[in-house]
Amino acid sequence: MPKPSHSKPDTLTHVIKGAGNPSAPGYERDFAKFCNTYRELLYYFVRKCGYNEADAKDHTQDFLARISQPEHNPLSQHNKERGRFRNFIKWQMRSFLSAAKEKASAKKRGGDIKSISFDLQDAEQRFQVADRKNLDPSEFFDRILALEIFRKVEAELAFQYQQRGETALHADLKPHLYGDTPEEIYADLAARLSMTKRQIQAAIEKMRGSFRTTLRQHVSRLCANPADVESELEALKRAL
Repeated sequence: MPKPSHSKPDTLTHVIKGAGNPSAPGYERDFAKFCNTYRELLYYFVRKCGYNEADAKDHTQDFLARISQPEHNPLSQHNKERGRFRNFIKWQMRSFLSAAKEKASAKKRGGDIKSISFDLQDAEQRFQVADRKNLDPSEFFDRILALEIFRKVEAELAFQYQQRGETALHADLKPHLYGDTPEEIYADLAARLSMTKRQIQAAIEKMRGSFRTTLRQHVSRLCANPADVESELEALKRAL
């Protein structure tokens, strides 16, 4: 059985920041992390724009290949603009799709841009499972991004508990991170963990408070304008 990781999980912010600095040491590694994080999300977006599976894979790969080049990398611009990253990256992809000829090769689209190869073999299957027919490309992108942000925040919360030596406690409390907790659950947890009901209630509230704080930190770093944070939090919650 593999040992649990003791390294802090990457946030979306760190991934974006590293991928937007081509002159920094480790840029290729950081850009690979960006691709790993966003490739399927961008693929889903292109599919929802009406492209078939093969073309969506080609366009996604060509887009990432293009922006991997320092002269075409737009990611650092987000920090200089008053905007939200989810809208920024959607606009970048829409602009790329508008400029790209349907059957052009990566070389024709971007000159001598090297190819980026990554696995999208199962992306279509996951797309079909995740797809919501009633959502347009932008809404669907927002939903999948919101799920990814929440997943990242949950991973960071688990890391916080791990650092305090409370991994087992987190495992018991995690099912109650969202929603209301029935009174009988408090009693059951108290008996199982040799704690009082009041202590269990406080522990769950502490976990939820840490989650809210960490979520706000993630979202604030994805907004170039601090005034957007509250509305962005609400938008992500509505997208779920």
